[in-house]
Amino acid sequence: MVFTWFGLLFIVLIATVAAYSYKMSRRLGLDLKADVVVLDENVGQRAARGKLWMVILKAAAFGALFTWFGFIARLSHFDTTRPIKPDFAKGAVIPHNNHGHIVYLTEKDQEQLFVLERIPIGLALIAVLASYFYKKTTGKLPS
Repeated sequence: MVFTWFGLLFIVLIATVAAYSYKMSRRLGLDLKADVVVLDENVGQRAARGKLWMVILKAAAFGALFTWFGFIARLSHFDTTRPIKPDFAKGAVIPHNNHGHIVYLTEKDQEQLFVLERIPIGLALIAVLASYFYKKTTGKLPS
């Protein structure tokens, strides 16, 4: 039950980020009503910082995606390879329910799943912060 709630939380987080990104991309910019455009001295620095935030954003987003897939693969692996009855000799005594199919995990297996479940949430938050700072730096959302 715990894994289902965190999976749902991750999906809601990704959906919220997608909805916010879509909403921000639909906003129309104001027309520039000037005959002369004055460039800022820090344009080169802003572009470099924007590229840095884009690299961080992409690395965090892909890291979150691949780590989440790793969690699902590890969960499926444990579901098919772990005993269906407690095995006290191996230490597989922690029950794990996957839609009615109960397997028994060791403490190490449970900890691996716990870590693989939480890393993508942290990486998704880093990606959200990176997109915020990218927008703050460049004035536009990442595309």
